[in-house]
Amino acid sequence: MAGGQSAPHLEDLLEPSLGAQTSVRSLYSARACFLIAYLGGPFAAVGMGFLNARRLGRVPRDLPLLALGALLAAAGILAATYVAAKAGTSSHAIGLGFERRDLRYGIRALALACFGLYYLRHRQFLRAMQMSGHRPASPWAVGIGVGIASMLLQAALIGAGVAAWI
Repeated sequence: MAGGQSAPHLEDLLEPSLGAQTSVRSLYSARACFLIAYLGGPFAAVGMGFLNARRLGRVPRDLPLLALGALLAAAGILAATYVAAKAGTSSHAIGLGFERRDLRYGIRALALACFGLYYLRHRQFLRAMQMSGHRPASPWAVGIGVGIASMLLQAALIGAGVAAWI
C-alpha cells in the first residue's frame, strides 16, 4: 500500500471495537430510559442517567453532566410555568398542564434531550452490554419510582412558580 502502510490482516479486522476499558455490566436499556424520560419528564431522564452511572461506578465522573441535566430540567419547567402564568393561564390548568399543549411538548422535548445526553455518555457501555449478551436490568420498579419522584418534583417546581408569578 502507499505510504508504507501494510494491508490489514484478518486478525486485525476481527478484533473487538470496544476498548479494553469498557466494562460489561447490566444497565437499564436505552429503550427503557427513553420511555421513562418520555413519560416521567426531564427529572426522570436525570434519574435514569444517575442510576446507570451508579451501576457503572461512574457517578463522580458523570456528576457534571447530571448536574447540568438537573439544572436544565428545573430551568425548563420554571420557564414553562412563567410563560403560562404570564399568558393568563389559571393556576390549576398550569399544574395539570391542560391548556398549554406547546409547553407540555416543550417539557417532553427537554426530557428527551436530557435522555440524549446520558445516552451519548453511556453509549459504549450499552453497546458492550448488548454485544456480550448481558440482559438489561429490569426497569419496572426503578422506572415507576423514578417517574413518580420526577412528577412530584415537577409538581413542586410548578407550584413554586405559580405561587411566585400568579
